[in-house]
Amino acid sequence: MRTCFIEISYQVRTNTVSLKYADKRHPCWPFQTGCPTSGFLNLQKRRIVAFSCSCQRPGGEAEKHKQPLRLRTDDVFPGNNELHAQRLERSNANVHNSFVSAIGPNGGRDEQTVAGLHNDDVHAGNGLPTSAYVHLPFCKRRCFYCDFAIVAIGQRNDANSTNIDSTMGSYVTTLCKEITSTLSQLPQASPLKTLFFGGGTPSLLPPQYLSRIVDTLDQHCGFQCDAEISMEMDPGTFDKQTLKQFLGLGVNRVSLGVQSFNEDFLKACGRSHGLQDVYEALDIITGLNVSNWSLDLISSLPHQTLEHWEECLREAIGLSPAHVSVYDLQIEEGTKFGVWYKPGHHPLPDEDKSASFYRLASSLLREAGYEHYEISNYAKPGFQCRHNMVYWKNQPYYGFGLGATSYFNGKRFSRPRKLKGYADFVELCINQSSDNFSANEEYLSFYSNTVESVEDRVCDTIMLSLRLASGLNLNELSKNFGHELRVHICKSFLPFINSGHAVAVDSKFKTVPPDTFSTALSEQSASKVLKDVIFIRLTDPDGFLLSNEIISSLFTDLPIK
Repeated sequence: MRTCFIEISYQVRTNTVSLKYADKRHPCWPFQTGCPTSGFLNLQKRRIVAFSCSCQRPGGEAEKHKQPLRLRTDDVFPGNNELHAQRLERSNANVHNSFVSAIGPNGGRDEQTVAGLHNDDVHAGNGLPTSAYVHLPFCKRRCFYCDFAIVAIGQRNDANSTNIDSTMGSYVTTLCKEITSTLSQLPQASPLKTLFFGGGTPSLLPPQYLSRIVDTLDQHCGFQCDAEISMEMDPGTFDKQTLKQFLGLGVNRVSLGVQSFNEDFLKACGRSHGLQDVYEALDIITGLNVSNWSLDLISSLPHQTLEHWEECLREAIGLSPAHVSVYDLQIEEGTKFGVWYKPGHHPLPDEDKSASFYRLASSLLREAGYEHYEISNYAKPGFQCRHNMVYWKNQPYYGFGLGATSYFNGKRFSRPRKLKGYADFVELCINQSSDNFSANEEYLSFYSNTVESVEDRVCDTIMLSLRLASGLNLNELSKNFGHELRVHICKSFLPFINSGHAVAVDSKFKTVPPDTFSTALSEQSASKVLKDVIFIRLTDPDGFLLSNEIISSLFTDLPIK
């Protein structure tokens, strides 16, 4: 078999980069100048990329090869591994009929056309997830409101640096074992469309450790060509060089935990960063041309006024992030805030004031061009968080790491929240593993805490869908759970539609007038209106503010057998 050389030329700003690569396994005739590529994936460090080619036989006959060529970018850009996928998006390469190659543990390939990459259903045709959450638990210290599974490591210095590195390295080793153990049990893991590094403070993890995690995922499932790879980062935990390395590893979405633009509120929350750290972090992000970045804010903080909150929102809008997450402070048991404060009592805002904070955020951010696409999230067009949409659409996903939760095969998997317990858990998973994951009931029974009932799935679908601006898809509800439930839900929504807290939307995406909806439901046969009404959604902001009460009402007397 002869060696095939494939050449790709594309422009990165004013520079032209040419690539020649040989793979003796590729069943192609010798390289022909100008051989067109039919598509390629992100040329990034440690990514397996793939493309098909069309080369001329010596006699002039064209032969097309649908089998992708495997290529590692360490060979492509020696010394320039920080090249980011966004550069390819600006290239002038001739791309058509793209293929995605998922290189599994046994070298198998799962090809899909690029058209399928933008499907809202972020899971594979085999029912396996194509999204993963990876928990990186390390923080400088625990914030006063936080009840997440974290490991406080303190401020890094010469005295404790070795111990911190040892703790992080040991955790990453265990984490990679879990990833390998889980994915190697699957018949063929599908390439990831979304990956989210959460915490904790993932930006505290040295890039070489993140590289090990990415490589492990790459080896066992791979990534789609337009995979969204998000990373939570805190101000004061990274510099320009560190972020460049994260971007070089494939991170293409940054979620910055600002929380407040008020120094006093940052201190009152126990945050480890100050306002100067915030602006330095923003300078680094914008200086590296990261276009897809999000900013997190918290409202209803102790002693916070509406004026304080408006200043914070306007500052955020002025910075023009692609995405803004706005969370109302929740007082959790076991936290310092849980000891110090009682919800609704001074110095915390009461319910009316908290509602005013929510209304103000919705108003100002929508006026600034942000879409309020989920109860707590706003995005410029095209910048919704694809990974979080997986949760809200109740789709399957992997979870790896301390305290992380997975959801697939109708089961929710929850891991221990302490390092020792998590390490023991992973070792037991490895010992219980078998070559037939789906048939290994002993492994599955250990690995999951909850097998969802039909009622659980109905409740999750309703609750999560109503968080979205698009609302509850009644066609999908009927398809998955039957027509009777659709009728029940429509009737249950009637008082909230009449009160203006919800709206019905027809197949033409037009609002169904409350009178029309009410009259149709009161008739002996409501089949027509039920056929025409495709979505029911909560109004913004009034319906979102009443979402808990509305959802609780819907769960009463569900017709589930």
